[in-house]
Amino acid sequence: MAVNINTDILLHVTDLEVRFPSPSRYTKARWIVPVNHVSFDLRRHETVGLVREPGSG
Repeated sequence: MAVNINTDILLHVTDLEVRFPSPSRYTKARWIVPVNHVSFDLRRHETVGLVREPGSG
């Protein structure tokens, strides 16, 4: 089966950033940025997973 890279893209993400206000008033950081400038393509028949650092909550 031939794979056409252009038509098999189901999801295209460019420079994804996730941030939210820091809940602590004891730190200088005003924002928590768990995801910063992530880009990816998800193609047909591929699987994507999100793995967090152990102990991060």
